[in-house]
Amino acid sequence: AERSGDRDISLAGRPHYNGLKRVFNDPEEPQGSGEGERRRFPMRKVAIAGILVLALFLVLFAAYRVLPGLLVVPEVTVPNLVGMSLPEAERELEAKGLGSHVAAEIYSDDIPVNHIALQEPAAGRSVRKERVVELTISAGPQYAEIPNLIGRTEREARLLLDDLGLVMELSYDYNGDIAAGLIMRQDPGHGFRLTRGETVKVVISEGGRPFTLRDFRGWTLNDTQAWLNLYGLILRNFSEEYSDTFAQGQVISQSPPAGETVRTGDAVDLAISKGRDTTAYPVHNVELHPAVPAGKHIKITVLDMEGERIIFEGAYGGQVFTVQGVGAGRIILMERRDDEYYTVDIKQFP
Repeated sequence: AERSGDRDISLAGRPHYNGLKRVFNDPEEPQGSGEGERRRFPMRKVAIAGILVLALFLVLFAAYRVLPGLLVVPEVTVPNLVGMSLPEAERELEAKGLGSHVAAEIYSDDIPVNHIALQEPAAGRSVRKERVVELTISAGPQYAEIPNLIGRTEREARLLLDDLGLVMELSYDYNGDIAAGLIMRQDPGHGFRLTRGETVKVVISEGGRPFTLRDFRGWTLNDTQAWLNLYGLILRNFSEEYSDTFAQGQVISQSPPAGETVRTGDAVDLAISKGRDTTAYPVHNVELHPAVPAGKHIKITVLDMEGERIIFEGAYGGQVFTVQGVGAGRIILMERRDDEYYTVDIKQFP
């Protein structure tokens, strides 16, 4: 005890501190109460931690049960759309929760115009909802315009039609106007439109119809030309030769020869007589005094080394005729009576 003036200040029963340790000397405070307080704090922390763990577990469990339904998109089976019209296909996809997009257009002989020809993904596949299905629609059949095949060869026509996807059907016929081996007819004709795979019929010329060539020897050039034109033959060329057998202007020979088979459009060559070669025979001038009245219708004919030829035919005017004869021969004077000729005089020469 310390004294301070008249009062005694006693430290008994008062707490005092020694460093960090608190010493209770108060007789009223129960002994050991600080140790119990320290044991209650850890228990409270454990309880709080348990509550937090339980709450976290409940949150995670709820997320496990609920989030998959929110995050995972359900799947559907892609329907078969091929052959449907575009509006039908769009409605079908919309009912399945799928989108659509027209990606392309192609020609098709089987699928009508504006109907589905192809789809991606294919029918039967499982896809997530809202997936866009790519559609290819039909533009219908592809048409090709037929070219003009007349006058072309079989090979040329086949190449043209193959490029267009068309089929060529062949037949043959005679035609004197179109050379053998060239197309003379086609069906359908130039400018018609067909779909790929359809058929074009063509007829190929075999040339003119065959027939037997006749013998033109002794015919005149004009008569022979008329016959050739009638049967569609061509007079390619002709030559002139002297002949003691055929008169001037008559056919001496021909190529092809008589009896050979020819066709319309074939060519024929002829040799035409120039008559006898007069340079080898003397020429005689013979005067003729017709013994007939003037005005009568007469005809004067010469038969000599050049053949037979008419010198004069018509009304007699009383004149004297000078007739040339080649080599040896005769001059015949005839008078017409009642539309018939009668011999009046014959002069021989030389």
